[in-house]
Amino acid sequence: MPTRLRDLLRQGVIEGKLFCPFNFSLYEELIAINPIDRRVATARLMDELACNMALKNPFEIAMLEYTRFLIEAGPTLRPLAGKIEPVWCRIGWFLGERYPRSNDWPEEFLNFSHKVVWDCGCSRRVADLALLPDQKESPDDTADRINKERKRFPRSNQTFEDLYKSELGAYIDENKERVTQSILDITVGLLGMEHPGTLPIETIAPALNLLLGASLKHLKKRIIPSQQIEAALHAQVRMDDRRKTKQNDIDDFRHAAAALAYCNVFLTDKPLTHLVNSKHVQEVIPMSCEITGDPARAVALVEAIVGKF
Repeated sequence: MPTRLRDLLRQGVIEGKLFCPFNFSLYEELIAINPIDRRVATARLMDELACNMALKNPFEIAMLEYTRFLIEAGPTLRPLAGKIEPVWCRIGWFLGERYPRSNDWPEEFLNFSHKVVWDCGCSRRVADLALLPDQKESPDDTADRINKERKRFPRSNQTFEDLYKSELGAYIDENKERVTQSILDITVGLLGMEHPGTLPIETIAPALNLLLGASLKHLKKRIIPSQQIEAALHAQVRMDDRRKTKQNDIDDFRHAAAALAYCNVFLTDKPLTHLVNSKHVQEVIPMSCEITGDPARAVALVEAIVGKF
């Protein structure tokens, strides 16, 4: 990171004008840094700029996006939108919240233990996470498996629209359990209805179709934004038959999806900037975020927020 840019970001944090949130992809990049001293030093800089704020992991964000869309799709449910959890959290909770549970413990002790766990999570920082064992979700052969599938099923004359529909449909289908949980969160958690038990696929199929249909019909509208962005990036890569999916793409696209969907400025490298700014991607993704891979442009964007000094 250029010294001028780092100084501007620090000044912006001090003045309360900006922060640089931590997220799951940054965590995966962080834990790959060696030696450990360098990793911890990087983590401390992240702590300095993040103001103890993070975007939740991509799986929780997906579920929250499903919940918000399904509520906003039903006029009678829209008043419940304010009860949906935000995609933001304290750094200590971005991997998820885990509380002790036991029917044998007194309620008072259980409540106290939950508060202790909550307080510990709120105090945890990136420098603490840097010392945790590797919790990387994406297996190292993900890109290889994607490339094998691309070889088995060539693009042929498929258009970007075809590929985007295929990618987005696969995301939604893969997340059937999270869509189910979103339905339960609405009916049981927000409406107070009795838990129906296991939901058969026939029950959630309309919701899956609605999610995909709305995302394809209303291009650039925020339906399930992080997944729309990630699907578009994968589709754009598939448009180039000579360009193989790289392992770094998996984390880069997740990082871009979270940043472009929920941040104002995304500072990244030039190849990812070029991919995001490609004509096809720009035609479909919901985005109100400035992106650049050029250091001089990055300085100018941050100066516009912080001011020159």
